Amino acid sequence: MLTQTYSIKTATEIPIVVFAHETAPAAGLMGPISNIHGFPKPMGGLWTTPMGGQGWTAWCQDEQWGDWEDHKQHHLAVARPVRVAVIENTSDLGAIIEQHGYEVDMFGSQLSGFIDYAAMSVAGWDGIWLTDAGQWATRLSKPANLYGWDTETILWFDWVF
Repeated sequence: MLTQTYSIKTATEIPIVVFAHETAPAAGLMGPISNIHGFPKPMGGLWTTPMGGQGWTAWCQDEQWGDWEDHKQHHLAVARPVRVAVIENTSDLGAIIEQHGYEVDMFGSQLSGFIDYAAMSVAGWDGIWLTDAGQWATRLSKPANLYGWDTETILWFDWVF
């Protein structure tokens, strides 16, 4: 069995998170987590940013992307015990992929690793926290990366608020 190298956060260690959208989040509005084969981001879940961090709205403003001015800041607090895997570096990403991942032959001879988010959800994980340091470390890393996770993010697989 693989020795876990990434950290796990509990409810008391999770800060207030921000969901930036014109519509308030709700359990019934969350889509189920599903993988996009060969892409580092899944579909579904609830994408949040720790309060006080450089979040989605700031990224949208800096990149002049979308209707960021219409985004409302919805603050959410975790209301139950949770299991959240934290990615702060490429070693954390590699360990998660080794336990809950798959490889794709991208160009005939180059294997790239991807997180199996659906399998993590089924295995009892509540989410993944990609820290700001982790976002920069894994942005263009090889053989696996999280390119497209543009800011520090806590992706929730389940409604925990």
